[in-house]
Formats: sequence, structure tokens, C-alpha cells
Amino acid sequence: MLNPAVQQGLNDLLNAELYSAYMHFTMSAYFGTANLGGIADWLQKRAGNELDHAREFMDLIVQRQGQVHACDIAAPPSMYSSPAAALDELRRHEERTTGLMNDLMGKAIEACDFPTVAYLLELSKRQVAEESDVTQMCMKVHETCEGPPGLCLLDHELQHHKSHLTQELQ
Repeated sequence: MLNPAVQQGLNDLLNAELYSAYMHFTMSAYFGTANLGGIADWLQKRAGNELDHAREFMDLIVQRQGQVHACDIAAPPSMYSSPAAALDELRRHEERTTGLMNDLMGKAIEACDFPTVAYLLELSKRQVAEESDVTQMCMKVHETCEGPPGLCLLDHELQHHKSHLTQELQ
């Protein structure tokens, strides 16, 4: 049986991952509409990963005889002032998700819930990598946003050359 605080933390993360997938899909549409298909594809792949994470949290809650609590998922923004602003918002979201994981780790340790601790340790490795990938993409977009040609080059790299960031998500 799950400790109530741990169960709530797992449900919070489950719902944060669902929101994250929704955010990735919406951003993918934003970039696709801006004719930046490489970035749109990168975001689509990441959205799939976020759905996988949500499924994993749900499975963990069920396996531990906990109760899954669904909540309303807020609509993420669909328009941004620039591609860099969109990715900055995504980076901030990933940082918030990492914070939720850290908070849950503390609750699981306090409750001596070592199965959840072990699960979170494994997941935190992926979360750190994801946050790093988004941060790197933000930096690249900020560097290239001095003009549309630079952003187009980055998009072309993602579309045709399967950059390091895209390959890791496959």
C-alpha cells in the first residue's frame, strides 16, 4: 500500500507528464505551422516519451495498490512570441517536473518507500537527460535566432541529418 503523500506525489507527476505531452504536441503544431518541421518532429518524438512516462507512473501506482487520481489538464499555450520563447517555456516546464520528482523523492525516503525511491532514481537519470536536451535546444535556438537563416539551418539539421538530440529520443 502506498503512503498517501507518496501516492499524491506520483499522481502529481502522472498528471504533469500528461500536461507535458499535451504541451509538446501543441508546440509541435506551432513549429509545424511556422514551417520548422524538424523541430516539430523532435517535439512529436518527445511527446511520445512523455506519454510513456505518464503510463509508467500509472502502472507504478496500480502495482503498488494505490489509487490513480486523474485531474483536468490545462491547455498549454498554442502561440508564442518566438521559437526561442516557446522552447524557453518548455525548459521551464522540464525544470518544474524535475522539482516535482525531487519533492517526491524526499517524501518516498521519509516514508521508507524504497521501491518508489529505486524507481525515481532510475527515472531521474532520464529526466536529467531530457532537461539537458531541452536546454541544449534552447541554447541552439537562441544562438541561431539572430535571423531566420540560422533557425532554418538548425531545422534542416533536425530534419535531414538526425541530430544528436533527435537520435537519443528514438
